[in-house]
Amino acid sequence: MSDPRGLNAEIEGYLLDLTHVAHRHLGDDLLGLYLHGSAVQVDLWPQTSDLDVLGVIVHPLSDERRAGLAADLAHQTRPIPAIGLELILCLADQARAPSYDFHFEFALSTGATWPTEIEPPGVASDVLINVALCRQMGRALSGPPADTLFGPVPRAALTRAVADELRWHQQNLDDPLSASSAANAVLNAARAVFAAETGRIISKTEGGLWWLAERPQDYLVRKAVAIRQGDPSVFLSHQAVRAFLVHALGEIERDLISPGD
Repeated sequence: MSDPRGLNAEIEGYLLDLTHVAHRHLGDDLLGLYLHGSAVQVDLWPQTSDLDVLGVIVHPLSDERRAGLAADLAHQTRPIPAIGLELILCLADQARAPSYDFHFEFALSTGATWPTEIEPPGVASDVLINVALCRQMGRALSGPPADTLFGPVPRAALTRAVADELRWHQQNLDDPLSASSAANAVLNAARAVFAAETGRIISKTEGGLWWLAERPQDYLVRKAVAIRQGDPSVFLSHQAVRAFLVHALGEIERDLISPGD
């Protein structure tokens, strides 16, 4: 089986173009732009992985800037050499002191099979996961090292954020599940438990392998890793995935720090 996890010339060219587009629309307001997610964790599988980018800006965006940036980065304008793009921008003050109720200024998702969507400014705890990963190993597409703009993520807030992510998976499990969606849910759950125990964010594949090192007889996770790595013959049942999410969430909730700790 071939291993496509490296960033090839097409992806590198796309990231360079994305950076130029961001600077053209944001100018001096853009303090830093960072690649994170599977692309920096040597776990990018272009048929199932997206490109995740997190940026820091000085001032809130006008409606005109939002629309222009989104139009220039929509997949229909600039085809993405992966399943999609998720770009989030946050204000510098929020980046310096990340909290559970993390406020983002701009969020764009677009892809060949995704609708191009722009979310209005709002609050999303899952952005904390992105911030934590950026501080660990985010790749600067523009600006200084990520940990100069992003402050430390409080451990309790990160644990709550990964628990929220698993609740989202529970609420959004299609039936029947596609193989990639099932594997994504299971491996996100495994790495969420790791994050709750250690305060670190690892890749989906690493999360599955860590889980198997502790629990080698867990064939559900073993199958999820195989799907992630491109095995088309593996199937995970909706019932088994849902039960695994319940189990993982129970482990995380035991790690949650009570208010005041």
